[in-house]
Amino acid sequence: MTSSTLSIEIAGETLLLHHLKAIFWPREQMLIVCDVHVGKIGHFRENGIPLPALTAKNNYWNLTILFETFKPAQLVVIGDLTHSRANAEWADFVDYLDQYPELRKRLVLGNHDLKDTEDFLHLGFEMTDELVLDPFTFVHTPPAKQNQQNGTYYLSGHIHPGVRLVGKGKSSMVIPCFYFGENQGILPAFGAFTGYIPIKPRKEDRIIGITTDSLVNLTNS
Repeated sequence: MTSSTLSIEIAGETLLLHHLKAIFWPREQMLIVCDVHVGKIGHFRENGIPLPALTAKNNYWNLTILFETFKPAQLVVIGDLTHSRANAEWADFVDYLDQYPELRKRLVLGNHDLKDTEDFLHLGFEMTDELVLDPFTFVHTPPAKQNQQNGTYYLSGHIHPGVRLVGKGKSSMVIPCFYFGENQGILPAFGAFTGYIPIKPRKEDRIIGITTDSLVNLTNS
C-alpha cells in the first residue's frame, strides 16, 4: 500500500510521515526535517561538478508544500542545516524563511553546521546540541546503544538511510527511507542531492520507503 503521507505511532505519539522526507508531530504542531545541507549544490558547482542551479530550489519548493500541508507552528532541523562555511545559497534561504516570521525555529547542531552561529541567530534559530521533548530526544548523530538513556526515544539524521529493494534475477535498487528501531528512529536526508546509504534493518524494525511521490510500508509482518 502506498500513500504520500503515513500515520504511525512511536513511543505513544502519533507522527505523520510525508514523502517529501519530513515528519509532522501533531501534538506539538512541529515539522521535523534533517540534513537540509543548504549550500551543497553551490559547493559542488564551485568545485567543477556541473549540477543545475535550480536543483537548490527544490528545498524551498518542498518546504512550501510541507508548510501549506501541515501549517506548523514550529520547525525543528535535526542537524546539518548547512553544508559548509562557503555557502552561496544562504542568502536565498534567509529570504525564503523571512516569509514565515511567526514560525518557531530550532536547530539541533550537526557536524556540517560550521557557519558563524550569528547567522543562525539572525535567522531566529534556537540552537542546541540535543533537544529533549518528552518522549523524544532529538540529536543529529544516532547514539550507540550503550549511550542511549532509558525512557526516551531518539530521533536522528546524519546517516541518510536507504533501503535496497531486490527484484527478479539480480536487479535491485536503493531508495531513501524512514527507519524506526526499538529505541531510535532515523530520518531520511531532506536536502536535494544528498544521496543515501543502504542500511541493514532487523526483522523487527519498521522501514518506510520513499518513492518520487509516495511512501511504501516495507515493515516485515
